[in-house]
Amino acid sequence: MVLMKWVYVTCLGETPEAVYGPLWALVERGIKPSKIHVLYTEGVKWLLDKVKKQMAIVAETSDDVVEATEVDETDIEDNARTVREIVERYKAEGFKVSVDVTPGRKPMSIATFQGAIDGQADLVTYLHLMMKDFERKPYPLIPRSVAKLVLLKGVGSWVSPKPPLVENHEYVEIDQMEIYPFINLLCEVIDRNTIAIEIPYLDLKLLTLRLEHPNPKVEYVVDEKTFNENLKNKGLLSAEAFLPFGNERKHIFLLFRDALIASGVVDIGHRALIDEIKREVEEGALRRGFAAVAVDTNALYMRVVTNYVLSFVEASRLKVLVSNIVVREALAPHTLKEMVKEKEWVEESDKIKSLALKVGTEALQLPVKAEPLRSRLSRLAAIELKELQERTNVMIVSSVSGRGDLALIESYKQSPDNPIFITGDVSAANVAETVKLRTYLISYDVSVSREALKITYTNFPRLIFNLATLLTMISIRVPKTRIEVHVLGAWRDMITSWSKPTILVRAPNPIHEKA
Repeated sequence: MVLMKWVYVTCLGETPEAVYGPLWALVERGIKPSKIHVLYTEGVKWLLDKVKKQMAIVAETSDDVVEATEVDETDIEDNARTVREIVERYKAEGFKVSVDVTPGRKPMSIATFQGAIDGQADLVTYLHLMMKDFERKPYPLIPRSVAKLVLLKGVGSWVSPKPPLVENHEYVEIDQMEIYPFINLLCEVIDRNTIAIEIPYLDLKLLTLRLEHPNPKVEYVVDEKTFNENLKNKGLLSAEAFLPFGNERKHIFLLFRDALIASGVVDIGHRALIDEIKREVEEGALRRGFAAVAVDTNALYMRVVTNYVLSFVEASRLKVLVSNIVVREALAPHTLKEMVKEKEWVEESDKIKSLALKVGTEALQLPVKAEPLRSRLSRLAAIELKELQERTNVMIVSSVSGRGDLALIESYKQSPDNPIFITGDVSAANVAETVKLRTYLISYDVSVSREALKITYTNFPRLIFNLATLLTMISIRVPKTRIEVHVLGAWRDMITSWSKPTILVRAPNPIHEKA
């Protein structure tokens, strides 16, 4: 068999991701060029060496095979002629030629396309990105449903064969946004765009999503009644489905609901709050130009400000007050290890193993010691506080004498910023009203239904992180197959990355290796 030699021709724009992204897409489809030719202008010359290295890495070659030609961006006719001559030269040398017209300004793209057609390039491609949210993102971190490699010339029979899958037991630590390479490859391996998210130790499906444009479509979500019925069918009582929480316990379905809230995919009755904040910003523009809000511990856990307020209010117009009481309650279980007893490290793992044994999933690879739920909630609070500090004006408020809700509320009441106190606790709201602190009561008792969920490609990685963190582990599976990605959100000694949304992931090879 004679192997085809390919050369890849493109132009350099101001966004490197738009240059090497289409090449990455082409390589994934089985075309790996042995030569690369880049056209560039004086205005982007400073990017050339960096992009040459990036393209060489994607093509798994050295950057000395990347040739470059400088052109004048304003001369469309001359540039088209240059591209045509480049294509004809490589074809005369026996190469197949693929030309991509994605990067660069319109004059360069037009010239590159015309030159490719005139020179009879074998393929002409354009990477169509359908969501601005993913501009300047590396190609693997873009959901395939919103990025399509369009063939402007040529045929798509060049898709490479799919290798067999081999089981893998190694986990890799990734940022939540890095889940997309695993999802993309999982779907590509059997040409499907539907995934199911499950609790593996209960063998119970939470969600089914169709990954389409412009956002994932929720085809199924388990409600509380169905959740408990499924448990009963597996020989489990609803009362048994909990995870330890210090001296208390948290029902697994309620942890699922909390993960939805912390991901910003459900309505918590926050629209009136947003209207009030916007009105205050507008009315106070001449005085101070910002609105102030104050939060309790649960609002920090649930990431209410980041997910629900900052989606509608400009960050520079918001001041967030956080009592040192909240900081102590929310962060201490992780930062002060003595508050989380050693037995808690094995207690949750033992509980999960007992659940797995009852439903017949005991062969599942489980952590010997799982980071306790109290500590994992602390991690969510730390991530929220860090993001708020990066995006808004955060003030840690000293508490007044006393304990509990009253001390917390009094500390906010004394603030000259006159904040709106955000809480989901009815008793705390009642206390706040008695001292005449402006209060907005949100609801964590949300409806879990297909219609209620607003999952986007932007909040989807956050959802995966929160589900894995609160439920210990989840699996992302292609329905009606055993092909799945395991996501672990609880493991020991996460101190170095506890304020970052990282997870452990494993998948069958070659999905795992490629991702």
